[in-house]
Amino acid sequence: MTISSVQVLADAIIRRAGVHEDVVWTTVVTRLATLVLDEHVALDLRLDPEVRELRELEGLSYEDLLDHLRVSEHLVQFLSAAEEPTPAGPPLCLVAEQYIAFRRLAHAEWRLSEAVTLALSQPLEWPAGFSEMPSGIDDVGDAARRIMTHRLSLVVGGPGTGKTTLVARVLSALEAGATEGARLRVVLSAPTGKAVVRLIGDVSARAESEGWRAVRVEKSRSGSLHHLLGLTPESSVARRRVEADVVVVDEASMGSLGLVSELVRSLGENTRLVLVGDPHQLASVDEGSVLADLLEASDVTGPLATVLTRVHRTDSAAVLAASRAVLEGDEAELRHVAEQYPEFELLDQVTPHLLARVHDHVRRVGQLAMEGSGDEAWWAARELAVLCARREGTGSTRWWREALAARYRTEFPRVSASPFSLGESVMVTRNQSHLGVVNGDVGVVLPRRSGPVVYFGDGREWPLPGVGYLESAWALTIHKSQGSEYEEVVVSLGSVTESELLSRELVYTGLTRAQRRVTVVGEPLVLRAALSRRVSRTSSLVWRLAQLR
Repeated sequence: MTISSVQVLADAIIRRAGVHEDVVWTTVVTRLATLVLDEHVALDLRLDPEVRELRELEGLSYEDLLDHLRVSEHLVQFLSAAEEPTPAGPPLCLVAEQYIAFRRLAHAEWRLSEAVTLALSQPLEWPAGFSEMPSGIDDVGDAARRIMTHRLSLVVGGPGTGKTTLVARVLSALEAGATEGARLRVVLSAPTGKAVVRLIGDVSARAESEGWRAVRVEKSRSGSLHHLLGLTPESSVARRRVEADVVVVDEASMGSLGLVSELVRSLGENTRLVLVGDPHQLASVDEGSVLADLLEASDVTGPLATVLTRVHRTDSAAVLAASRAVLEGDEAELRHVAEQYPEFELLDQVTPHLLARVHDHVRRVGQLAMEGSGDEAWWAARELAVLCARREGTGSTRWWREALAARYRTEFPRVSASPFSLGESVMVTRNQSHLGVVNGDVGVVLPRRSGPVVYFGDGREWPLPGVGYLESAWALTIHKSQGSEYEEVVVSLGSVTESELLSRELVYTGLTRAQRRVTVVGEPLVLRAALSRRVSRTSSLVWRLAQLR
């Protein structure tokens, strides 16, 4: 949604309801539409500052406000936490006389709350033909019991804690205890195609090396959540049922409320849904922060959650120390980490040395590409990434791409009729199933006798003119980098302090893409602005779950 579309939406609701001269309704609806633009789910009438200011100006008590809204039955439906918002009805729902939301989003939150209720109150039987694993002995046994006996479970943790590895180990342990004829159908998914490709690769590699027979990873049905549910740009309603014994969703923090709700609605009666991710990462680019909300309600969801804290990487102490300081919003500690670890650096601006170092990296990738070393060039491209907070302005993706191109193209000119040079890293920005590439795939432009190709690793290459929707991958937005890992990362925050994009979660997501080394570039005021802001999306989900205690 855009700012103009928010106003159009608000005006349409107000005029259709005939309350365009009602200052209370115009304020409430416009405020709600604005919040949804910013990926919130609901408007908290008790705590929202603009609603509080409205009450003061109009001399309304909270009960007066509710009475005013209650009169417009054609515009809003009052509901208790347990009541289901029916598909048809007034455009707005007011839950528990506090949270007002558009009907579609209110229904999505109710559905997720019901899924948690069902998971806690009606445990599933252990799957037939598989040996039960006792809990209280190790992580695998504990996680297996949560996953296999609940319709919904969570596997969460920070970088390097082995979340997907644990899921693979659970499946491996189930395979080891399977009797003849036992079958467990597993479907793998993620909010993005890039993330699910990595998940399928990790789990399938283990399955093939161990010769799994009972536990069957259904690759043909696995894919992004949009693919799995049959969603289209024209419709956000799932067109497919998901019949499987286990559905694993990696990078679940990126799943919007609407997407996860549709997944829950589409699951078979005895399907086990496993949400895997880091709740501190950036949330979905659409409404809600489902994984973070489920973890915030840990008093209720605790029995469903496997929380991993032990870090298994041995070369990422600097990254982990910096990420902890960022999550705490502690600038002094972050600067102390920079003094303590040579693998973590804080810069006020892009220095000539840093720019030269990044250029040396892209130049080395180019040289490997020109030598015809496709795999070597592709792997080298993944060693370092420049991740930016913004697309425009100083320190943005555009700024970095232009700065690198000014040097690189003197040695590696552009390919004829193409914006790219040989050896340049490029990213796919839209799924292209006929080529087997997905949004977020990164390739390298290679020379071939028949003409330049884009090489995507594992022997996959396509003629450059035949691959659409490409952009340079010399610098990416932090949002685009989710689900990826690199040896080294440069996090470029830019120079705009008032940007709503700046947050702890943004910085955390950027620096935790690194396995070994991080450089954060940002003026002190910009860094301070980012560390002082936490992303908080208003919804009724945490409140709904709290009522289950």
